[in-house]
Amino acid sequence: MKVPAVPLPRYTFVFNEYYCLPDKSLKKLERPGVDTGMGLERLAAAAQGMPTIFETDLFAPIMDALKVLSPGKDLDKRETRHARIIADHIKGAIFLISDGVVPSNVEAGYVLRRVLRKSIRYAKLLELPGDWFTVIFTEVAEIYGAAYPKLENYRSEILTAIKNEEEKFAKALEKGTKEFEKLAEKAKAAPRDPEHLEISGVDAFALFETYGFPLELTGEMAAEKGIAVDEESFRREFKKHQGHGKKIRRTRIVRGSRRAKGGDSGRIAESDAVAYRDPSFASGVEGNTRLSRQTNGFGYYAGTPAF
Repeated sequence: MKVPAVPLPRYTFVFNEYYCLPDKSLKKLERPGVDTGMGLERLAAAAQGMPTIFETDLFAPIMDALKVLSPGKDLDKRETRHARIIADHIKGAIFLISDGVVPSNVEAGYVLRRVLRKSIRYAKLLELPGDWFTVIFTEVAEIYGAAYPKLENYRSEILTAIKNEEEKFAKALEKGTKEFEKLAEKAKAAPRDPEHLEISGVDAFALFETYGFPLELTGEMAAEKGIAVDEESFRREFKKHQGHGKKIRRTRIVRGSRRAKGGDSGRIAESDAVAYRDPSFASGVEGNTRLSRQTNGFGYYAGTPAF
């Protein structure tokens, strides 16, 4: 068994005793429980006697593949961190896409976009070849395929979604990085507080809006230079831009390659997400397309309580 230089706890016990009601009052649970929050990966690390999840059989094949893909083969401490982030994030992205999530700027789609774009940046820093995410997908499908056959079933959709996001972001990454460097120099040249260098939320939002840099990516790049980001003002700008979240353009992915005949099945309308605001509402199906059992397609509502 490998023992880390500084032993770290695998988990903490959480004793679930109360349910928090909407009015913030607490109600005793009929069946209290005990939770560790350990998850499969940390459980595997403990069971297999590994210091981290990345040495377990859930990650080792992915890490080995990344080492082969990297030009230098031997990854230093910083590059190993990059590879671990790629392995963790792309694996999560693969499962998100297999569940029908697509990259966007709202809700689960934004989580997916963040992890993909962060991985894309690190892949470029490691100088990985163009098919790097295909290699990772192959390893993930090999590890989880028996339990999750849909990974192979949706192989094409998953790889296409990642490739499209990479191509979309790659165009802006180089220019956005140059703009970030300017903002970093600006923060160093005229700091409001010499002891606390900071990129303003307005500037961070400009990076997001113009170059597609998620706040987390900007924050990590800034931290590498010892600079903070005003996250609170960024979120104010983001909320203002989103119209306070009242109307959200939602993106959907269509499973299958054939469209239904006889209607504008390729058009996606705006949808008012009423979840968490109205538990009961009426809506109608838009369009008049008929779908047969032999045809792939989908229908959508003007409003929806579901994500």
